[in-house]
Parts: sequence; C-alpha cells; structure tokens
Amino acid sequence: MNKKKEKIIEVSMKLFAEKGFHATSISEIARTANVSKGAFYLYFESKDDLLISIFEFYTRVIIEKLEKVIDTESDPFKQFERQLEEIMTLFRDHKEYLLMHFRDNIHIGDKMDGLVAKVHKQTFDWTTERVLAMYGDKVKPYIVDVTIQLDGLVGSYFKWIAIHKLEFDPKYLAKNILQQFDILVQKQIEANEEPLFHIQTLQFDCSNVHTQLEKIRTKIKRSNLENKLELLDAVIVIEEELQKMHPKMIIVYSMIEKLEQEEAIATQIKSIIQKIEERGQY
Repeated sequence: MNKKKEKIIEVSMKLFAEKGFHATSISEIARTANVSKGAFYLYFESKDDLLISIFEFYTRVIIEKLEKVIDTESDPFKQFERQLEEIMTLFRDHKEYLLMHFRDNIHIGDKMDGLVAKVHKQTFDWTTERVLAMYGDKVKPYIVDVTIQLDGLVGSYFKWIAIHKLEFDPKYLAKNILQQFDILVQKQIEANEEPLFHIQTLQFDCSNVHTQLEKIRTKIKRSNLENKLELLDAVIVIEEELQKMHPKMIIVYSMIEKLEQEEAIATQIKSIIQKIEERGQY
C-alpha cells in the first residue's frame, strides 16, 4: 500500500477512536496526516470510503498473518494458538481499530454490510478448518456452536480491552483462550447431546460477488498457472474497485477480460459478470 495512504488510515483510526467517526472531519484527518485535502481525495472518495478501506486493510493484514503461521507450524493446536497470538498482537498494537468500532455505531450502507458479511463467512471457514484439524470429525455436529463460543470468547476480551484500555500479553492471552475453548469443545463432544444450531440453518450468501472472487482467488493459488501472480493481482484490483462508492467499471471489466482468458477459471468469471449485472448497483 502507498505510504501516504497508509498514513491517512493510521491517523484517521486514532481520530475516530478519540473523537468518533461522525465528529471527525476530512480536513482534520488531512491536517493531522500532514497532507492536503486534495491528496486525501486522491486516495479516498469520501470518509465512508476511508472507513471501508480501513476495514479492508486490517482484514487483509489479519488474513496474511494467519496464513504465515500455517507455513511455520505443523501441529494443529500449535497453529491455532499461534494464530490467536497473531490476532491478539495486532489488536494490542492497534487498539485504535477496536476503539473506533466501539466509539460510534457506524452504518454506511450495502458496501460495508457486504464486507462484514464476507469477513463473517471467512471467519467461519477459518474456524471450521482449525477446529476440524484439531478434533476431527467428532466435532462436526457442533461446529456452529463452538464457532459461536470462540467468537464470544475472543470478542468479549476485545471489548473489555478496548473499553478499559487493558494491558495484556498476547501470547499468554492466546494460550488462555485456547485452554478455555478446548474445555468447551471437549465437554460438548463428551456429552454427545443435540447441537443448538446446525450448519444447514446458517444463511451465508454464497452467491455474492465477493464470495465468488474469494473462491477464484483460492483456485488460482492452488493452481500451477505460470501467470499466477498476475491473475491474483487482477482479482485484487476487481475487489478494491468494487468496494469503492463509485467503482470504475472499465477497470473491473478489463481485469475480468484478463481472467477470462484462463480456461481453468473462465466459468467462475462468467458467473461473476452475471452477479454484477444482476445487482446493478455497480
């Protein structure tokens, strides 16, 4: 990411945490970041667009950190503990991100709602993968229940840390959360009772554009295509453009055209075009 754009993001998070999203002006963000107001609009179309960029930026940072752990740890329990530690470390070092969410009740429409839904699905997929790796098929019936419980554990700690500005050791907290989570999972497996919720009752929109793009990204990563990096860049450009308040469709379709040339993903790309045209909001 451009250094100046990253600086604006960091400054705006601190201001949003201190003063609130609605009380912070673009002029104040630009002045504090030591950039002109015009420079702000080079990177962001509005304050809402900035908020979406913050959400997207830190989501991507978290995903990258989680993926790196898998490359360095083979034991599933150690992987999970290390991934939790990475998440805790990120939030310790960027408390402004937490405070920003607790400071104001922010709602900016379908774009952010779509991103939140996308991250919610990614979180569920990540938890499912980790839990199955640790406990095997015996935990499958309880996968929704244990995901909710883990979300509750982590989310509650984040909430108290943010509100009370608590100091903590990410490594120790991650280990403690894993221990509590392990007790919850083991008790449910041993009790062998009917789960509270089943995966079939969840209402993930697996047809939305961002979910389809994520599937294409995964397929490209696992492929042996020579131009893999170029194709992944094209997917990122599409994602970033569609997240803007007023995306430039000429950019989106030029990237789609590049992806369409690969037979391995051509069918999925046609589906993306159809979804974009159906929604009509772009």
